[in-house]
Amino acid sequence: MAKTTELEGVWYATDASIGGEPVAKIVGQRLSFTGDRFQITKDGELLFGGGFSVDEGPTPPTIRFDQNETETLRGVWLGIYRRDGAALTLSDNAPDMTKPQPRTFDDCTGDGYVLIHYTR
Repeated sequence: MAKTTELEGVWYATDASIGGEPVAKIVGQRLSFTGDRFQITKDGELLFGGGFSVDEGPTPPTIRFDQNETETLRGVWLGIYRRDGAALTLSDNAPDMTKPQPRTFDDCTGDGYVLIHYTR
């Protein structure tokens, strides 16, 4: 797993779905990457946080979140991401950590996966 600067900074959720169904409560969440740490907040409240690592080798690149800063969805989330300039698309198995890591974005419409679009 390589450390990346590609994700460094702050991202804002503009659209989200779980299992292919829209989830409005995720829109507006703030995702920040600093070094090897991430935090997700909304309205100043910490929702999730911990360490993360990426592997830029596969297509799409993979990401692992070690969410240990809050009790909700505490554990390891396995996902994939795509960055295109000021846009970031991310999908992981946080809703159901028993699901395998998605391999393509087509996998992300199934039950147990969240798909989130972010912008800077």
